[in-house]
Amino acid sequence: MRIFGNVRTFNSLRGTGFISPDGGGRLLPFRQIDVLRAPDQMIIARQRLSYEVEIDDCGEKQAVSLEIPAGSKTGLF
Repeated sequence: MRIFGNVRTFNSLRGTGFISPDGGGRLLPFRQIDVLRAPDQMIIARQRLSYEVEIDDCGEKQAVSLEIPAGSKTGLF
């Protein structure tokens, strides 16, 4: 099931960030490598993304298979 949320923070040097689910709740970590995007698209704070939730090896939830929804603002170079 796809969920929507907004990027709360993103560290481009580490390639990690947190997304805030639209329905509220805990911030979910994500990795840049899990964001499906064009090479010229940057990840920026407050950007809207859709994603799925998975449990990592430590038993914690994380956002995976993140996508920029059609028609939403993107961070283009």
